[in-house]
Amino acid sequence: MRVGVVGCGFMGRQHALAYVEVARRLQRVRPDAVPTLVAVCDRDPARASAVAAEAGAVAYTDLDAMLAAERLDLVDVVTPDFAHRAPTITALAAGCHVFVEKPIAQTTADAAAMIEAATLAGRALAVNFNRRFARPYALAREYQRQGRLGRLLYALFRVAVPASRAVSTPYELVYDSLIHLLDLARWYGGEVAQVSCALDGLAEGLHGKAYHDAAITLRFAEGGVATVTGSWHGSRLHGIEYAEIQGAGGRVRIDNVVSRFTFEPNDDALAAVWEPRPFGEATRLLQFYPTTVEEHLAALLPALVDRQPVPVSGVDGLAALRLVLAAIQSFEAGRPVAPHEIA
Repeated sequence: MRVGVVGCGFMGRQHALAYVEVARRLQRVRPDAVPTLVAVCDRDPARASAVAAEAGAVAYTDLDAMLAAERLDLVDVVTPDFAHRAPTITALAAGCHVFVEKPIAQTTADAAAMIEAATLAGRALAVNFNRRFARPYALAREYQRQGRLGRLLYALFRVAVPASRAVSTPYELVYDSLIHLLDLARWYGGEVAQVSCALDGLAEGLHGKAYHDAAITLRFAEGGVATVTGSWHGSRLHGIEYAEIQGAGGRVRIDNVVSRFTFEPNDDALAAVWEPRPFGEATRLLQFYPTTVEEHLAALLPALVDRQPVPVSGVDGLAALRLVLAAIQSFEAGRPVAPHEIA
């Protein structure tokens, strides 16, 4: 798999280095799916050159030139959220699969155009909701599929981090941080029938004002509810994220994305606990949550080789985007909004 990364900012660099690490891992178990990062692209020559040197790739400043020269199988799009559509469609038209950072786009029109382009090209479009690949969240899904958790009754997802992201919209918190949690809520609870949202803390951020505090409630079509809360008033000196998923058979608690999984069955006083092992390579992979990108790639690349459905599709990306847009519309209109109302 010959790979090119478009966008060499903070997350672009993380993606580029993830391919280097995943290549080592897959060499042992799926040598036919080992990725080779051959090129990176960014409009800023200095950024492109820096990431290329670190990852052992060729630097480009023009996507068309990179596609013409490198015969890529997969293009990883890590441009700003509002700039995902053009490079995605260009790469798909060139015959490449595409792995795009979340959110898939900032508008449903852009997302739908990207999905249509993938269908027309006969190529895969995958979206990086890497929270699904953190071991505690994946364990919760396994317990749910095994029937140990039971029918979902309620879920709580909470994140609090410092404001550190450049603002392109007043709703940056929802697009950037909370979309991860909205995707997780849909993953566990199924399709969402109704969304309500309250926002507060409108304050100056990088390049513009944005809301710094949010509370979103969801009602699922098949029953059950969820609450997603987020803040840019948090501190990385303490845990940034917490989840609680209550089913008819018990409750799961997840601490700080990758730190701890606890299952408390309703019919037993003994709880099942998972934590990262204290020694070995697995500790690095399981404790530092950005490496969940590696976990996602380790599942995505074999699926592409085997021509199987990707773990998180463009359709999943559009569904999560609709939840974001429904939350924003709910706040602006002062009423609950159904995701299917979002054009």
